[in-house]
Amino acid sequence: MNDSIADPLADWRQGDFVCGSHGFVCLGSDGKTVGAKTIGIDTLGYVLISQLCDIVRRTSGRDFVAVCPLIQIEEEKSKAAKKGRLPYMISVESAGAFVYADLRRVMSVEKDVLATWQRNVSFSTEKDRLKFAAALERKFGQFAFPDEFDAIEWPEGYEWNDPRLLLQTARDLTGEDSISTQRADFDFLSY
Repeated sequence: MNDSIADPLADWRQGDFVCGSHGFVCLGSDGKTVGAKTIGIDTLGYVLISQLCDIVRRTSGRDFVAVCPLIQIEEEKSKAAKKGRLPYMISVESAGAFVYADLRRVMSVEKDVLATWQRNVSFSTEKDRLKFAAALERKFGQFAFPDEFDAIEWPEGYEWNDPRLLLQTARDLTGEDSISTQRADFDFLSY
């Protein structure tokens, strides 16, 4: 590999996807490689979850990207996922109705293989792309809440979807009074 930007990968972005089954590989408990059908998922394709810099750079040691399987789920499960109750599922609406990236399973793919796949653009707006990235962060950037979080006495009727209460919780946990919706750079992104 050389240190230049690779043309076949130049247009690929996080969230882009490929249709069709190219074989999903994981290691089973017996040490043998198993495929998607063996582990009980019907793969419609794959969605790229690597960051842009890791996709386009062809630098030694960065020969692989990460993909997750695209699966179709039931409408009820889709409603729960859209409300953020299934953080391991991210909607990929341009792939079809009720088609989601299943973040519970991640596979490495060599960039030379990715370059041969037919790219499909997932998002028509930057806001949708940012929402996808935020969902990835939510899943893979999970942190352990401090024990003090469990000790908080939540007011009756507390609703997590109220931005003011979320900000108050952030203030309580961080001790920062400067967290405010009045800041010019504040943009509340809800799921």
